[in-house]
Amino acid sequence: MRASNALVKFSFAAALSAFVALPAQAVTLYWQGTTGTLTDASYSDGVTTGLAPTSADVAFFGNNGVASVANPGTVELSRLRIGHNEATGGGTGEVTVSNGAVLNLLGGAAGTDNAGLTVGNSRNGTLVIDGAGTSVTSNRLIVIGNANSQATRTGTVRITNGGSLTATVGNIQLGYGSTNGQQGHLIVENGTVSAMSGGAQLLIGDSTATSSFTLNAGTVQINAAVEVATSNSKIGNASSFTITGGTFTNGLTTTNNFFVGRGASTGASLNISGGQMNVAGRLLMGAGTATGVVANQSGGTLTIGNDFRVADNATAGATTDSTYNLSGTGILNSANGGIIARQGSGRFFQTGGQANFNGALSIGARETAANPANGLYKISAGTFKAGANTGGTGLSIAPNGVGEFRVVGDDSTIDVLGNLLVNSTENGSGTLAFEFETGDQLSQVNVANAATFSAGSKLVLDVANASPTQTSYDLLTAQTITDLGLEFTAPVGWNFQIVSGGAGQILRAFSGSTPTLPADFNDDGFVNAADLDIWKQAYGTTTAGDANGDNVTDGADFLAWQRQFGTTPVAAAAVAVPEPATLSTILVASLIVAGSRRSTAAKRRLA
Repeated sequence: MRASNALVKFSFAAALSAFVALPAQAVTLYWQGTTGTLTDASYSDGVTTGLAPTSADVAFFGNNGVASVANPGTVELSRLRIGHNEATGGGTGEVTVSNGAVLNLLGGAAGTDNAGLTVGNSRNGTLVIDGAGTSVTSNRLIVIGNANSQATRTGTVRITNGGSLTATVGNIQLGYGSTNGQQGHLIVENGTVSAMSGGAQLLIGDSTATSSFTLNAGTVQINAAVEVATSNSKIGNASSFTITGGTFTNGLTTTNNFFVGRGASTGASLNISGGQMNVAGRLLMGAGTATGVVANQSGGTLTIGNDFRVADNATAGATTDSTYNLSGTGILNSANGGIIARQGSGRFFQTGGQANFNGALSIGARETAANPANGLYKISAGTFKAGANTGGTGLSIAPNGVGEFRVVGDDSTIDVLGNLLVNSTENGSGTLAFEFETGDQLSQVNVANAATFSAGSKLVLDVANASPTQTSYDLLTAQTITDLGLEFTAPVGWNFQIVSGGAGQILRAFSGSTPTLPADFNDDGFVNAADLDIWKQAYGTTTAGDANGDNVTDGADFLAWQRQFGTTPVAAAAVAVPEPATLSTILVASLIVAGSRRSTAAKRRLA
């Protein structure tokens, strides 16, 4: 019976081998050459040398080797590691794929250690993909920089002249490993990068492996989230994302976010000086215990499909800080507004560019009791818009925390397309501040609907850096301005009042111990025809009739009188602008008088 059973088994195996071609088993091969072609017979399996890899083999390219794939056509391997620390053939490695060559990696699997392409695995590794039509494609994830405790070693991929890098399934990860990890750098000088599966992410910097992504020209598509300094980051991880040109897009839906500075990272950064950056979901800066998170945008366009948050989500009790700097020609578009300081300290400094928050922007919106929120938006130049122009909230200062919106000098255009709220709650108060620069006036805040100052909110006129050059300043205009008990901070002798004019009412700061109206030229408490007579007599001089404090009596002062006609200081906020017919009659008479005075002056000069 035993002999019979053995015969049956043998016959079955023989029949199977006769009709089925069994797949070749993958073999790990190690580069033994110095320079050559990637597929040369320069590998060893640890026993036999002079082997050439097949599409079933895993190629470990190291041994301080330099190789190329430079002939048009397709080369297939199971997996490829460039630069490794294996005992057989360990060392650095550099591979260049060019001249229209196509390198396909077919045998990757789930998990970082099974990546289809690994560049820099404990040793320095470099991959260059150069030229139009040249491509490297991995059927699974791509890892650039993968090691434990090799923080000074790097994996680098450089794409030039139209080359292409693709992960068909899985993430592209730059810098990975426990303890200190290993750095990973992806530099797209001109080319394309794709992470094609629905959940594919771009992860930049893990542990303390400070890693970087740079796009100068070309197109990059990541179908899910991006993390710059991941949630596993430790202190010292200062990973960065930089775009100077080209188009970068991440996310297929508004749930696919772009994160900058997570975990315990230190100094993670986003840098935009050109190009187009598209984020389908939210742009979120600062999480965990991360510190020194910074974004610098001096050019280019950043478009955010959901909302924008600076200082987003801190670990309970942690002190975190994040800063966004907008300058130059940079354009920021956020579809649903945003939050400056949701948890922790958040700052936005605008010295140029355009900031378009097409929804409500909140500054200081504390969400967790264990994490106070402290937010600041400071603008000294550029264009600012907040709100959807639907009558809802456009800008809310300190809705549940400490928040400040600070206007510096007179080089900004500030539009709130909705309501402005300056709040004060048990968790902090809101401040609207105006700061002088030498020789400057002040930019005005233009509110489309209502501006409301809660009891305990603050209005600040800051002259610490420069002194006022006028006796009054129009700080804000809105359809209606409501003061429920704001606290006014200013130099001695300055006050504020709400008067008719502008979009309906004007919030004005002025010099004087008691409220006055700039167009009340005879100081009788009323703006009326008597003040117009003074303006007529003083037209063209600096002796009287100067409502705006520029030391000349001209048409601008008449306009101020026109807006304040019929106003008294006590009822300043409720007085209407005169009827058009009345003003037209006065204006015609005024122009006749002014013209007569100019004619008389001209005759005197001729004489």
